[in-house]
Amino acid sequence: VTHYYVQLWEKWVASERCLIIRYEDLLHDPDDIMQKVCDHLRMEVPEHALEVVIQRYNKDNRKDWQHDLHFNVGKIGRWREKFTAAQKELAAELFGDYLPRMGYVTEP
Repeated sequence: VTHYYVQLWEKWVASERCLIIRYEDLLHDPDDIMQKVCDHLRMEVPEHALEVVIQRYNKDNRKDWQHDLHFNVGKIGRWREKFTAAQKELAAELFGDYLPRMGYVTEP
């Protein structure tokens, strides 16, 4: 299933109009990322409205919105704890070529 989504990702990023955002960047600096999204969409959104959205979907408020979205835990790097060595190896084999293009550094 994930391979299918990665292939879809490739098609989306082939567009010059695609804005690529990493989940980690959104968690680390939501104000900046949300402003980049608004700029990309050429939307003028009042700062207070962005703050409301950012606070509503803050990872610390997950219990209020998790049922509305597809996120599971929302913890950066959780795969390192949950994947077995064999799963990490398989993921590297299947997706290793994609990860650097997605802005991720692969592990040795």
